[in-house]
Amino acid sequence: MKKIILITAVLLTLPFIMTPALADQTKDGQASSRERAQSLLDQGLALGNNSLEEAQFYRRAIEIDPTYASAHFNLGFVYHSRRELEKAMEAYSKCLRHDPRRHDAHRNLAICLLAARRDTSLYEARQHLNLAIEIQEALPTEERDSDLRDQQVQLLELESRINRLFKPNMRGYCSSEQIVQALSRRITRGGQKIYEGPRQPLLLFNTGSAKLTKRNERQLQALAHALQNPGLVADHFLIEGHADGRGSAASNLALSKRRAESVRDWLIRYGKIKPGRLSMAFYGEDHPIFPNNSPDHYRYNRRIEIVRRYVQ
Repeated sequence: MKKIILITAVLLTLPFIMTPALADQTKDGQASSRERAQSLLDQGLALGNNSLEEAQFYRRAIEIDPTYASAHFNLGFVYHSRRELEKAMEAYSKCLRHDPRRHDAHRNLAICLLAARRDTSLYEARQHLNLAIEIQEALPTEERDSDLRDQQVQLLELESRINRLFKPNMRGYCSSEQIVQALSRRITRGGQKIYEGPRQPLLLFNTGSAKLTKRNERQLQALAHALQNPGLVADHFLIEGHADGRGSAASNLALSKRRAESVRDWLIRYGKIKPGRLSMAFYGEDHPIFPNNSPDHYRYNRRIEIVRRYVQ
């Protein structure tokens, strides 16, 4: 009887003895897959000639470990260098699926999109280039790409290209949700220098006037609501006044100042925005969005712009 009890006890404890051993074997097997994939990656990098033979090393590494982001990236790089852009984009996208913080993959994917699909992928390319820059800016200086400044300039040029091809919203009204989305972007419009932060143009004024109408106030209510959004409520904003190109430069400068002042005063008094969050600038006719050659273009140039300030 005692022998039977002893055998039963041993059998009952076997799963608890064997389970850790099996877990260790599984863990070793997983480590082995990554190590074998890394070995193949190293062999491909040792070739370094962007050949189909090099690509084959990366494909074999991916077969062993499909989640290995570096193998996908290097496969994309080979295709990229060989001008097989659609294949390169697919590989870079898979790399980002497994490692969304690979700024080099975001950058290269943006480059491929611009080269392969041109104007049809401008917004997608901007998104990836924007992410590449933002990820690098969060890194220590020594870990950033040496051409980060060039990437920032390229982003501005891309913004300018988008603005030339796709007219801004001419409806004359932006919802608070649209304003939040615009001001949450890193940059919204290109130019000769890096802007302080994202901006949103708003159409508010009649010709020669800085007076706010009922329609203007409806737009300002949406703006005030947007500025209290949890993602923006801690930020400071610049109110830029602008004028169209008709009239003298001096009168347009004074008019743009009054427009900025009227918006600032309304936001403080009726929108309940703290005065310390708002500052002003005014440019007269110097920064048109469109050429001053039609009623629609005059209307869009006769505006304020709200800028989210990254630089205090």
